[in-house]
Amino acid sequence: MKKLLAFLLCLILTLGILPAGALADSAYSTISNFGYSLQYPADASYYGTPKRAEVKASKQNGSIYIMPMPENGHGVLGTVANGTEVTLLAEESGYCFFSTADGRMGWNGKKFFTVLGPAAGGGTQSLPAHVPGLGTTFRFDSGASISIPSGFTATETERDANNGYVNSYYTNPGQNMDLTLVEINTWQYAQTGEALMTNLYNAFKTDYPRPTYDAKERDWFALSGYSGSNIYYFESYLIDRVIYLVEMIYPTKNRAVCDAWVSQIMGSFRRPGTGLVIGPGYGSLPIPSDPLSPYGKAMRRYYLDGISYTDAEKTSVVTETYNTRKTSDGKHESWYTSATYNDPVTGYTIGFYYADGMLFFASPYHVGEHSAATFYFWGDQLLCVQERRGSKHPLAYAGSADYNALVREFGDLYAISQQVAPYRK
Repeated sequence: MKKLLAFLLCLILTLGILPAGALADSAYSTISNFGYSLQYPADASYYGTPKRAEVKASKQNGSIYIMPMPENGHGVLGTVANGTEVTLLAEESGYCFFSTADGRMGWNGKKFFTVLGPAAGGGTQSLPAHVPGLGTTFRFDSGASISIPSGFTATETERDANNGYVNSYYTNPGQNMDLTLVEINTWQYAQTGEALMTNLYNAFKTDYPRPTYDAKERDWFALSGYSGSNIYYFESYLIDRVIYLVEMIYPTKNRAVCDAWVSQIMGSFRRPGTGLVIGPGYGSLPIPSDPLSPYGKAMRRYYLDGISYTDAEKTSVVTETYNTRKTSDGKHESWYTSATYNDPVTGYTIGFYYADGMLFFASPYHVGEHSAATFYFWGDQLLCVQERRGSKHPLAYAGSADYNALVREFGDLYAISQQVAPYRK
């Protein structure tokens, strides 16, 4: 499998790239105060049905919580903002074990939560992936994450920083199931991410020519079928110029167990920053037949007519659209809409700007202050970012330190924008 993957990636990316492996959360510090447990809840402590709750802390800015690290008896302190909606999973000795939508979890006093009702879905499917028996969380370099069930062992990581990839290999000896997680940062390649995705898809179709399941969209594909005595399942996503690929191969005779693992693994895939579930065909663009804005016209030429744009040209289109959203008398153009969202995680208000119904610009800010940063979008992909606190920084593109830092801080603003889109004005 490793040789095949290496061959495919060389073929696809021309220069032989691969994925950027992920490391488990680190930088835990010993915690000896507070009296919080440094273990996960006991099995008997979990609610039969998890609960939706809102954080109501005594501190003005939020409440401290502790994320356990039972492997070494340590934990890590964090804070969760007042008003944040969380899922309560278990309760012990006056403390609740909770998880947030962006993947944080830990212990906090029961008094700091107001229960809103039962959690959607209920049952153990709401439990975080870190809980013993449900596996561990693998975090990609660019912030996406995925759950690996118990019983899988990491065997090797291949990393090529020059070509922008990492491959991480796992195996489950009991079921002879191989799992490979691939991350490809496409920013340094002349081809678009969509073109590289198509190359990847075609390469798999060449080596696995008769899939029983074959689905593809611009930013996603999935292939599954039989190869000799094995079943294969490949699924890939393109998000913010990063390609994520999950490959699973296992014996047909073990499918009763392994099919369930495939569902669990792919169901746990979370987008960078927000922790929102990744799904097929995410972010299909509502491109109008007769767009009015510079951005809408460029989207139609790019996605429907196949006309290519450099990053500089894309940036110019977004800038022009932002600058011309108002007419000479100060009124907004008819193609322009906006929405705001109060982010409980960062504490910022986020302004979203749409042209012809499509997001092109976002800006986190505190009311009465200048924006903290600006985010430029090209379709459903983050094009570049700009730090604006203190001195105004240059535009930063994928792979740069400023880009990565701002994405980690503010999360997946495109995903958030889709949630607030109905409230545009």
